[in-house]
Amino acid sequence: MDELKRRALERIDALEPEFSEVCQWIFDHPEVGFEEYGSSQKLQTYLVDHGFHVEAGVAGMPTAFRAELCCGKGPKIGFICEYDALPEVGHACGHNIIGTSSATAAIAAAVVLEQLNGSIVVLGSPCEEGRGAGKQVLWEKGCMSDLDCALMFHPGPRTILSEPTFAVSIRTYTFHGKAARAWNAGEGRNALDAVVLMMNAASALRNRLPQGVKMNGIITKGGNVPEMIPDLCQSQFSLRAPTRGNLEEAASQLEACAQATAQATGCTVEIGELGRTYDDIWPSRVIVDILEKNMKELEFPIDTVYTNTPFAATDMGNVSQHIPAIHSIYSLGRDAGQHTPEFAAACTGENAFRLTREISKALSMTAIDLLSHPEILEQAKEELRHRTGY
Repeated sequence: MDELKRRALERIDALEPEFSEVCQWIFDHPEVGFEEYGSSQKLQTYLVDHGFHVEAGVAGMPTAFRAELCCGKGPKIGFICEYDALPEVGHACGHNIIGTSSATAAIAAAVVLEQLNGSIVVLGSPCEEGRGAGKQVLWEKGCMSDLDCALMFHPGPRTILSEPTFAVSIRTYTFHGKAARAWNAGEGRNALDAVVLMMNAASALRNRLPQGVKMNGIITKGGNVPEMIPDLCQSQFSLRAPTRGNLEEAASQLEACAQATAQATGCTVEIGELGRTYDDIWPSRVIVDILEKNMKELEFPIDTVYTNTPFAATDMGNVSQHIPAIHSIYSLGRDAGQHTPEFAAACTGENAFRLTREISKALSMTAIDLLSHPEILEQAKEELRHRTGY
């Protein structure tokens, strides 16, 4: 191991008490998306205490932040922090340790900036859960456009360095009819008929959806009293697809069903979306290969380097289609599914913190490789250009 990496790892070891305290504090104070005021401030203070300049409330999001340390001209390496919790089950997706691990990796990598020209940037991204897409907002507002790459890890049941994710969207279909008393139904236009007809049409559509697309629908508004023909009813459909293109194709088919059922029942339909669409992730194979070498040097067990089976969804997918990015998964040593009380329990305590510190080391080592060899970043950018066609 070279001297620069050794210094970064020693810095992480020295940060152990502070690291554990930040992880535990965020775990003990769960805050849902766009309400992560305490957690965001905790991470900002952590970074300021270690020399970073922090700008709070970036991109018009009060709980977002951007922290930076610069030393001359060179690559800008981005680390992504998440820190929002889930309703009822708290940090059952491990964002308390995600935010702390990224911030810690950045602090460690910054130790060697005087020897390597470049910048370390930490982005505090709110509301990953619930399709708030904090990262997409950060990108749209220009807070990430100067980065050469974006790095993060996510806890899970297994260690997988490159795992595809789904493109995901929730679409709403609000049907407007004409109210009438039930015994004079001919005077009305039944919005519930339109919703029920659409549910049946969507069921028939499943056989014609693009391969790998998953769809599920529910009725969220079906009228208020049985004595009245409802004039406003609504359904919601979750769409999950291997690619954004597959998702949009399925959404177009579903829209055709909605328009046809509206016409058949004499209603109109208003189509919307809950939250934002999450794109499928494009992990940078160039950076994953560097990460793999560092993980092996740390002797961190790897279950799989590359898999082709999509799992879950993340707004890191949106980022990965603009700049080289990784969203690797590491095991906490428990066979518990995310978003469960069992997984929340796995995301606190010495075992979780010890494993996550090792992940911070792998991230910092990878950042040092990228700072030391800017040509690797150029290879990663070329890989992305080839995929996008630009």
